[in-house]
Amino acid sequence: MSRDREYLSAADVAERLGFASAESIYSLIRSGELAAIDTGAGRRVKPRWVIRASDLERFLLSRSTRPAAPATPTRRPRRPERVIEFY
Repeated sequence: MSRDREYLSAADVAERLGFASAESIYSLIRSGELAAIDTGAGRRVKPRWVIRASDLERFLLSRSTRPAAPATPTRRPRRPERVIEFY
């Protein structure tokens, strides 16, 4: 991820992650999953969120999955010779 700007708007983050709108980013911020800074001044002003590039990277790393361990092949147990099975 390039760090040409240290702070990103919710719309920028939504565009980078391929979301349809910034509302999904706002819900991640409200839930506390994505760290953000409210730059709105005062209590009566609508919140204006900015996200640090490092916080976005940390969020993406926390949501990434590890590669699955290779499956070990399972074998059917061998039947002892000279055993006749009747069903």
